[in-house]
Amino acid sequence: MIEQNAVIVANESRYAWVMPYERADCQSCASTKSACSSVSLMDWFRPKQQAVKVMNPVYAKVGEQVVVGLNSEAFLFYSVLAYALPLISLLIAALLGFYIFDLFNMNSDMGALLAGTLGLGLGLRLAQYFANWSKYLEHFQPVILRKQNEVQTIHFHSANLK
Repeated sequence: MIEQNAVIVANESRYAWVMPYERADCQSCASTKSACSSVSLMDWFRPKQQAVKVMNPVYAKVGEQVVVGLNSEAFLFYSVLAYALPLISLLIAALLGFYIFDLFNMNSDMGALLAGTLGLGLGLRLAQYFANWSKYLEHFQPVILRKQNEVQTIHFHSANLK
């Protein structure tokens, strides 16, 4: 389970909208940005964070800090969709374009380039389709695991202890 800290910004019936955040353990980010060694020029170009819709089985309220989890299988599935599917479709289409153009005595490199571009576009479209399809599967939904201030209790069965 992949976990992320977040704060509730809105509630719906069974869902909540959360804004993810990182915990600053060194507290230097709270005082000044110049004290942090991880600040870079790319921070200026980073897109603004957006709220994410998650399942809310703990009935957290607006303003509460929570821990949001995503199933590891879902994380792997989305990683394959984002990276492997477009890359594989690009390679397969480029090979097909190369051999088809070569078969007709045309510039096979140009065929590989054109077909590879089309394959990449097709792979990205397929990835978008599967990502939209998967958002209706409850197993792939991010979920609020617990409120940030809650302490998890562990119960031990003491039958073997004397």
